[in-house]
Amino acid sequence: MSTKKAGVSGPETEGPLSPGSIRPYLNRPELADRIAVLPSIDSTNAEAKRRVLAGDTDTAAVFALRQTGGRGRRGRAFFSPPGGIYMSAIVRPSLDPEQTVLITTAVCVCVCRAVSAVTGYEPEIKWVNDLFLRGKKICGILTEAVTDMASGRIESVVIGIGINYCLPRAQVPAELKEIVGSVIPEGEPHPPRERLAAEILNQLSGLEDMVRRGDFIGEYRARSMILGRPIRVFTPTQEFDAVAVDIGSDGALVVRTPDGATARLRSGEVTIRPRG
Repeated sequence: MSTKKAGVSGPETEGPLSPGSIRPYLNRPELADRIAVLPSIDSTNAEAKRRVLAGDTDTAAVFALRQTGGRGRRGRAFFSPPGGIYMSAIVRPSLDPEQTVLITTAVCVCVCRAVSAVTGYEPEIKWVNDLFLRGKKICGILTEAVTDMASGRIESVVIGIGINYCLPRAQVPAELKEIVGSVIPEGEPHPPRERLAAEILNQLSGLEDMVRRGDFIGEYRARSMILGRPIRVFTPTQEFDAVAVDIGSDGALVVRTPDGATARLRSGEVTIRPRG
C-alpha cells in the first residue's frame, strides 16, 4: 500500500516531536497539555513510573526523542535509534484483575489500527507483544502495573510503545539487520510521525472499553503471524517445540505439542520455526 498522501514528508524535513506538533492530530486536542516530551531519558516507562509514584496525576503520556536505557521484555535492551516513536501512556483503568491481563493484547490491536490509519500498512502481531511488517519487527510493547502496596490494587498501568518509524538501515547494528525493520521503507515519503504518535493516543483512549467488551480478540487473531505455524516456545522453566493453534478469549496462546497434547500459555515467548 502506498503512503504517498497529502502532508507526507521525507526524513530530511522531520522535526522533533513536541506537544504542539502532536496537538493538531489529536481527537481531543486538550490532551496535548498532558503530554511530556523529553530530549533524552533512560526509558519512557521508567520516567512514567517515577511520575506515578511521585503522585503526578496530570501526565497522560511521556515521549522521548532518545532513550539511553530502553527496555523490552525480561529486562532486555530495546534498540532506540533517533527518529523513532518512544512513548509511555499512563492509564488508570477500573478493570477487574482478570480483565487487566488483556491490556497488552488490546494495546497491540490499538497500535496496529493506528499504523494502518496513518500509513495504510497492516502490521502483524507476534504473540504476545511485538508487531511486524515485511517479516521484521517494527514495534515492541511493554506494559507494567504500578500497584498500591497497602491494598494490592493496580493503581496505574504504564504502557510502553517503541516504534521504528522511518529507520535508515545504516543505523541498524549488523546483528539486528535481519530482525529489525521500519514502518516506512527507507527513502519513501511518509506522513509526519506526529500523526502516528497522535493516532496511537487516539486509539488508546478507547482501551478500557475495548478490554471490557473483549471483541478485539478476533482482530488480534486475524493479525497473528504465528497461528498454524511451527514455533519454539520459551518459558522461565522450559522450552519446547509446538504448533500455534489459537488465541484464547483471555489472550492465552493455545499450542499443540508433538505428542498431540495442548497447552495454554499466559506468558513466555515464541519464535517461528521453519516449516518441514
